[in-house]
Amino acid sequence: SLDISIKRRLSSSSSATEATSILFLSPTSWPEPNATAAGIRTVSLLNHFATRFDSVHFGCGAPMKESMTRFANNVHWHHIKPNRTDDMTNLLQHIQHTHGTIRAVVFDRFYAE
Repeated sequence: SLDISIKRRLSSSSSATEATSILFLSPTSWPEPNATAAGIRTVSLLNHFATRFDSVHFGCGAPMKESMTRFANNVHWHHIKPNRTDDMTNLLQHIQHTHGTIRAVVFDRFYAE
């Protein structure tokens, strides 16, 4: 299962004190659990990974919504303008430097239902 494989990778590739992060990327939409089935599933995944990683990061090209603050304290939101290599590089370096090694990246390419 996904949970078991992540635990194996984390335990074999990081020390007990090393912080770990996961990054979700969505090109055009923030997770909206009250609007779509995809939003419900994305929120479910974010909450699951919030219990498995020290920090969870969600990056999106759409403007930020106020409702994004209602998640776990270790879920961080980033507005990423599309096709900006320097901005993406800076975000990755920021996460690595301040929140720990990025152990996984999830790219949501199915943003339209």
